[in-house]
Amino acid sequence: GAKDPEMVTLINERSDIGYVLNHMKGEDPKTMQISPHYEDVILEVRDFFTSGLTLLNKAAKENRIVLDVGIGFGKRLSDNLKLIKKCSCLRRVGVL
Repeated sequence: GAKDPEMVTLINERSDIGYVLNHMKGEDPKTMQISPHYEDVILEVRDFFTSGLTLLNKAAKENRIVLDVGIGFGKRLSDNLKLIKKCSCLRRVGVL
């Protein structure tokens, strides 16, 4: 959806479709694993979800959005492990 601005409109307008909001560091899957860096992976993923759910407002309110933290998508092993271990932190801010 990030590469197609009309996707957000479509998802919000149609009540018969869902959407997977996937976090990925970088723009291109071919280069996403080249030196990914996070100051705070939990905070960055949380902020990404918060922004995405705001855009997908109607679909989010109707619970048609699945959140995917993007294990392996532009993340180091340490980032992946932190997301797995601390994903409950995302619930506390109302994201999951």
